Amino acid sequence: AVIDRACQRVLRGKLWLGLFDNSFTDPQEADRVCDCAAHRQLALEAAERCTVLLKNTGLLPLSKNINSLAVIGPNADQVRLGGYSTFGTRVITVWEGIRNKVSERTRLYFAEGCKVNNLSEAGFSKAVAAARKAEAAILVMGNSGETEGENRDRCDLNLPGVQEDLIKAVVDTGTPVVVVLVNGTAVTMANWIDHVEAVVEAWYPGEEGGNAVASILFGECNPVGRLPITFPKLT
Repeated sequence: AVIDRACQRVLRGKLWLGLFDNSFTDPQEADRVCDCAAHRQLALEAAERCTVLLKNTGLLPLSKNINSLAVIGPNADQVRLGGYSTFGTRVITVWEGIRNKVSERTRLYFAEGCKVNNLSEAGFSKAVAAARKAEAAILVMGNSGETEGENRDRCDLNLPGVQEDLIKAVVDTGTPVVVVLVNGTAVTMANWIDHVEAVVEAWYPGEEGGNAVASILFGECNPVGRLPITFPKLT
């Protein structure tokens, strides 16, 4: 009975799409519809509504006219869509989204800092230098298709690689820190959450994800998402 109900749902969707009436697609229609303006607007709204504010001591929202801002982290300027995603779609990264929002007078500093799952700290010095020059630092951390998903089991839920060490290095500069998590599974934060001013869970936010994260960081919309999974607190 369970299998029958599951099959019925799949078949109902195919009937709704008309696949049994016409199983062939029109490539030109696909080019017109896929990634159209309406779809991108829906993607933006979905990303904004799914984002979860996990901590905020009052630093957020940031002013678009902030004098200087550092954007740091292995997921800041990388496309992270998660598994089973499309290809060839224009994706806005968090770094791009922030650049789209701030005023022309804001000085922006970017540093990758480290890779998602690498033990090299070679990029720490550039990240620390960027943070020291800024009024606030946005650290975009998390996972990628290399560290989570099918056939990607992990033995712990800490941020992979040296990301936690990067957070500590930036925190030690004294610059207020916002951590933005781009990931699909729970993350433990006991080692660093008490030392940062804000934490934003963005998940894998899709093609308009960078604009969505930026709209929340700068107060254009409220983060109304709630966690659908438990984040363990490990000490």
